[in-house]
Amino acid sequence: MVEYQVEARNEINSTTIKFYGNDDEFNSFGADLKAFPQSIDAEVNFGSSGDFLELRVFCYERTGHTAIQIKTDNLESVPYNSKAEFCLLTFPASVNNLGLLLQHWNPRLVKEVAWTAE
Repeated sequence: MVEYQVEARNEINSTTIKFYGNDDEFNSFGADLKAFPQSIDAEVNFGSSGDFLELRVFCYERTGHTAIQIKTDNLESVPYNSKAEFCLLTFPASVNNLGLLLQHWNPRLVKEVAWTAE
C-alpha cells in the first residue's frame, strides 16, 4: 500500500486529500485519459479505495472543452470532516498529457506527479 496525497485547485476552490491505495491505483485511469475523448459524450471516472477521491472527466461543450470534476471526502465526523466538490476546466490534449503521466507511474520510484490544467 502507498499513501497518496492529491491536491487540486482552481481560481476559487482547493482541496487536499490523503488516502492509501495500491501501487497501480492510477494506471488504468491514466490509460483511459490518454485516449480521451473517444466521442463527445465520453466520460472517464476514477474512484479511490474507500471513496475518499472521485474524479470525473467529461466534455462540457460540443467543441471539446473538457472539465475534471473533483470530489473529496475525508469520511470523518464533525468537527473533523472535510468535503469538497468543484471542476477544473481544461482541454482534451491537456487531459491526454495527464494520462501519459499516470499510465505508467510507479509511486515507489517517483514520489510526485505534478500537472497543470491548460
